[in-house]
Amino acid sequence: MSRIHEALRKAEQERAMAQSRAGVETAPAAVLEPSTDAGVVTSAAVLSAAAPSMALSTDVSLARSRQTRWNPDPKTMLFFGGEEHAPGMEEFRTLRSRLYQAREKQPLSKLLVTSALPKEGKSFTSANLAQVIVRQHGKRALVIDADLRNPQLHGLLGAEPGPGLCEYLRSESDECSIMQHGPMENLFFIPAGKNSGNPAELVANGRMKFLLSRLEPMFDWIIIDSPPSV
Repeated sequence: MSRIHEALRKAEQERAMAQSRAGVETAPAAVLEPSTDAGVVTSAAVLSAAAPSMALSTDVSLARSRQTRWNPDPKTMLFFGGEEHAPGMEEFRTLRSRLYQAREKQPLSKLLVTSALPKEGKSFTSANLAQVIVRQHGKRALVIDADLRNPQLHGLLGAEPGPGLCEYLRSESDECSIMQHGPMENLFFIPAGKNSGNPAELVANGRMKFLLSRLEPMFDWIIIDSPPSV
């Protein structure tokens, strides 16, 4: 046994000398052992490092949106006037609460607002719902006018009618140049833009889906005012 120990000791000495000549430092055995704690720390570090860059990307994208002067219709835009108890406001607060309750049961960040027939109030609902959402601290909402044949939202908000969704779907504008924001903090708007073709074909070309995938991480809620079903 003594010869075996002597041989092992000699081999270890030769290995150490070879590593020393090569400039390699022998690692402690503990480093070679797996550590679940180290994995957790590494993951947390990666997430914390990634979070600022993601936030920066969102801030930069939103900063590129156009700040325009809105002149909202005071008769229909309930939350621009500064009143707290105007008729209809409490109903929208209740609707907001119901949406957050629904979100607790399933992922929910995009809403499609439609109606059976024209002039049933879908644009009124879309605009005021977006307004009541951003009245909560830190919440950001985007409302999109996807009624390309008969857009109404820009008139209710008193916003510019374009460029908007049509220009994006025709690959004439990017998502930042069609997005605008007005006097209400954290409320953003994409108008319908100028329709010069078949709206159904524009919406079906795949760019609408891509647009929503790009914008969804930037907003707490995206509200889409769609055409009537009939």
